[in-house]
Amino acid sequence: MEGITAFVGRLQAAMTALRAGDCPAVKRFADSSAFFLPCTDEGRARYADFAVIGYRQFATGAVIRFSSSSPTFPGGGVIGLVLDDSRRFVNVLTGRPRADEFSSPTARARFLFDRTASLFVRSLLTRACDLYFTTGYTFSLTKPVACRHEFSPPSERVRQLAADPHARPIRIGGTQTYQFYRLYTAGHYRTLVVGRVGRGTGSHSLYISDTGLVY
Repeated sequence: MEGITAFVGRLQAAMTALRAGDCPAVKRFADSSAFFLPCTDEGRARYADFAVIGYRQFATGAVIRFSSSSPTFPGGGVIGLVLDDSRRFVNVLTGRPRADEFSSPTARARFLFDRTASLFVRSLLTRACDLYFTTGYTFSLTKPVACRHEFSPPSERVRQLAADPHARPIRIGGTQTYQFYRLYTAGHYRTLVVGRVGRGTGSHSLYISDTGLVY
């Protein structure tokens, strides 16, 4: 099982390869980590002064804080990762950091994180399109398309939850921007991550990203 220190090493090696124009090495990392890293002049400019300045692991989830002066990441960013079924970390979300990123969220924020995770799981259990679209990270898909991809036919995680309808997300830790949850379903283990980087303000700035299947 990969630890976050090993992943950071792979990430830094990929950045070195990008600057050197070693595109095969860059592609190997990008393919194995779901990390958007184009080996182009634009990509090199995007990550020209990328530097990891902090990271923490929370069981099967992890967060990396990085600095950058690129217009794409003004002031740097924060990456949320989960272990996948190859037991290596993959990138699920990149957002804007908070000054106290690695401190504990307030009680109110923890409540909102927990509520979002619970509502997301309920949306999958009940196949509720509106609730799924409100609490789920659906990229730029429209609601009908996002729901069709998840429910028609049902995705693997929907099928696993249907086999274990009493499954509930249990928080395992996180930062100001990301909180991670474990979810056991019918012999499988998934990591859920809720990111405070979404639409609007207040409770609407919380949404669940993808879930990583560990086994």
